Amino acid sequence: MVFRTALAAATAVVFSTTLSFAADPSGVWASEKSDEGKWIDVTIAPCGSQMCGTITKVNGGGDTSIEGMVMIKGMNPYGEGRWDDGEIFAADDKKWYDGKMKLISDTTLEVSGCVAFGIICRGQSWTRLQ
Repeated sequence: MVFRTALAAATAVVFSTTLSFAADPSGVWASEKSDEGKWIDVTIAPCGSQMCGTITKVNGGGDTSIEGMVMIKGMNPYGEGRWDDGEIFAADDKKWYDGKMKLISDTTLEVSGCVAFGIICRGQSWTRLQ
């Protein structure tokens, strides 16, 4: 009986931890490094009922003029751990794309920019810093 109670409690803790990360990508994320070894840190936070992201730091000698720029805007919740119908700025080519995000784990966020009604997408896996 004690074993079953402990197992149920452990399962509840794991389940509640899984739900807590799946619902919120808020925090500071590091993008993947470019071929030149450059990357950006992006702070993602709620903006009303949507999620938005601001470039907070350029690393590896990149163009620091984009620091402070909003690069993710208008991401709407779209199921558990997913956001869609927003826009994402690609710092490498300085263009806006249809954007979507998917929280893979507490430390990994997939971010994609798409064209052709979401058929052709380019994405990265970002790592949570905070």
